[in-house]
Amino acid sequence: MVRYLIREAGIKQIIDVGAGLPTVGNTHEVALDACPQARVVYVDHDPIVLAHARSMLHGVPGTAVIGRDMLEPDSILADPALRELIDFDEPVALLFLSILHFVADEADPARIIAKLPAPFPAGSHVAPGLAWPPEWRPDPGEEVPANAAESYYCVVVARTN
Repeated sequence: MVRYLIREAGIKQIIDVGAGLPTVGNTHEVALDACPQARVVYVDHDPIVLAHARSMLHGVPGTAVIGRDMLEPDSILADPALRELIDFDEPVALLFLSILHFVADEADPARIIAKLPAPFPAGSHVAPGLAWPPEWRPDPGEEVPANAAESYYCVVVARTN
């Protein structure tokens, strides 16, 4: 999905909301491989996630990690580190991967998803999740497994106008 956003949609900046613990093939690794000028901001409120992410990103240009709660979108958008790295006049991709199922209906996840991309221009993208990952734009040469519907979660990408 990140390769799609960078290479095909022309996005150069990504905000990964609810980033979780770092793994192999992190958002910034895929983004910077596709475009060395890409900028990535990770957002999470878990202190363990923040410690690991800050250690992993130490010295990696074009990246930042901010300690914010996705339930408070205004604080995310106002964060100085995000404001320093992300240009609000350019399209952005907001990733909500493996996180929305943690948001209670009472917290109004639709409001959060609408609030975060609101200050960015048309052409921005949101990825909250609706297709089986192995079936959505597999890498060249990658075979889609017969049991793709048994994937742990789903993906979707939407473009704002």
